[in-house]
Amino acid sequence: MAGAAKRIERERLFLEVGAWQTARLTMIGFHKPEKFPEFRKVSSAKVQRKRQNWEDQKALALMLNAAFGGRMQ
Repeated sequence: MAGAAKRIERERLFLEVGAWQTARLTMIGFHKPEKFPEFRKVSSAKVQRKRQNWEDQKALALMLNAAFGGRMQ
Protein backbone atom coordinates (compact mmCIF):
# COMPACT_ATOMS: atom_id res chain seq x y z
CA MET A 1 0.00 0.00 0.00
CA ALA A 2 2.86 2.39 0.72
CA GLY A 3 4.18 1.89 -2.81
CA ALA A 4 0.78 2.62 -4.33
CA ALA A 5 0.43 5.75 -2.21
CA LYS A 6 3.85 6.98 -3.38
CA ARG A 7 2.90 6.27 -7.01
CA ILE A 8 -0.33 8.25 -6.67
CA GLU A 9 1.55 11.13 -5.02
CA ARG A 10 4.13 11.11 -7.82
CA GLU A 11 1.43 11.10 -10.52
CA ARG A 12 -0.36 13.99 -8.81
CA LEU A 13 2.88 15.95 -8.69
CA PHE A 14 3.42 15.36 -12.44
CA LEU A 15 -0.08 16.66 -13.15
CA GLU A 16 0.52 19.73 -10.97
CA VAL A 17 3.79 20.50 -12.76
CA GLY A 18 2.07 20.16 -16.15
CA ALA A 19 -0.73 22.49 -15.13
CA TRP A 20 1.76 25.00 -13.71
CA GLN A 21 3.86 24.94 -16.88
CA THR A 22 0.76 25.48 -19.04
CA ALA A 23 -0.34 28.41 -16.91
CA ARG A 24 3.17 29.85 -16.96
CA LEU A 25 3.42 29.65 -20.74
CA THR A 26 0.03 31.31 -21.08
CA MET A 27 1.12 34.04 -18.67
CA ILE A 28 4.34 34.66 -20.63
CA GLY A 29 2.41 35.06 -23.86
CA PHE A 30 -0.26 37.46 -22.62
CA HIS A 31 0.80 39.07 -19.35
CA LYS A 32 3.83 39.90 -17.24
CA PRO A 33 5.92 36.74 -16.71
CA GLU A 34 7.98 38.25 -13.88
CA LYS A 35 4.86 38.31 -11.68
CA PHE A 36 4.16 34.58 -12.08
CA PRO A 37 4.73 32.64 -8.79
CA GLU A 38 7.31 29.90 -8.49
CA PHE A 39 6.11 26.31 -8.50
CA ARG A 40 7.29 25.75 -4.92
CA LYS A 41 4.95 28.49 -3.71
CA VAL A 42 1.82 27.03 -5.32
CA SER A 43 2.59 23.32 -5.04
CA SER A 44 0.61 21.20 -2.61
CA ALA A 45 3.52 18.77 -2.22
CA LYS A 46 4.88 20.80 0.69
CA VAL A 47 1.67 20.37 2.69
CA GLN A 48 1.69 17.38 5.01
CA ARG A 49 -1.90 16.41 5.64
CA LYS A 50 -2.74 14.95 9.00
CA ARG A 51 -4.84 11.83 9.13
CA GLN A 52 -8.38 12.28 10.33
CA ASN A 53 -9.53 10.34 13.33
CA TRP A 54 -12.97 8.78 13.40
CA GLU A 55 -14.52 11.73 15.24
CA ASP A 56 -13.42 14.14 12.49
CA GLN A 57 -14.75 11.78 9.80
CA LYS A 58 -18.08 11.43 11.60
CA ALA A 59 -18.41 15.22 11.97
CA LEU A 60 -17.71 15.67 8.26
CA ALA A 61 -20.28 13.03 7.33
CA LEU A 62 -22.91 14.69 9.54
CA MET A 63 -22.12 18.09 8.04
CA LEU A 64 -22.49 16.78 4.48
CA ASN A 65 -25.70 15.01 5.44
CA ALA A 66 -27.16 18.24 6.82
CA ALA A 67 -25.95 20.27 3.81
CA PHE A 68 -27.73 17.99 1.37
CA GLY A 69 -30.95 17.82 3.34
CA GLY A 70 -30.51 14.41 4.91
CA ARG A 71 -32.40 13.33 7.99
CA MET A 72 -30.76 12.63 11.31
CA GLN A 73 -31.63 9.27 12.84
